[in-house]
Amino acid sequence: MADRSTDTWYVSFEPKKLPGKRHHPRVTETFQNENEAKKFARRKMADTLNISAGTLNPHLPKRIIPSKQMVQWLRIGLIRTRRRNRPLLWHKEVLMRILALAMLAIGTVSTGPAAGQTYDPAYPVCLHVYGPITYYECRYTSLSQCNVSASGRAAQCVINPYFATAAEVAGYRRHRRVY
Repeated sequence: MADRSTDTWYVSFEPKKLPGKRHHPRVTETFQNENEAKKFARRKMADTLNISAGTLNPHLPKRIIPSKQMVQWLRIGLIRTRRRNRPLLWHKEVLMRILALAMLAIGTVSTGPAAGQTYDPAYPVCLHVYGPITYYECRYTSLSQCNVSASGRAAQCVINPYFATAAEVAGYRRHRRVY
């Protein structure tokens, strides 16, 4: 039986060109864990910027760190928190999400109830009351009834533009006049 390698991480880099030696376009080294791979990648960053890293095939989750993200990947390894050994960036992301959800909740609660229909279509006359909160009271059947309620207040009676008139009699047809 063949021996299975315990290496789970690789670092691939472009070596310096040395005169008189055969040049390899890329060289790959394997490591047992992510920390060893990061140490090696930090040493190689002094020689070349064309470095990539990742996990080897049978290991999940598959991670690939391209050259553009190498500096960020190496920096995360240096900054660790005391609890659970998670990167500091993870904690910042959680705090930002909590802050965003708190702002959304406060915004939703502070808007107050949604305004309903201004005019009640069941009554023909409305009382328009002015003040810190301006509103309409549509519960009057006549202007005289509304005027009695409006006297002595900062209010005015108006005709309800959305008053639902009596329904038409079934079977009634309106005929067009012929000239």
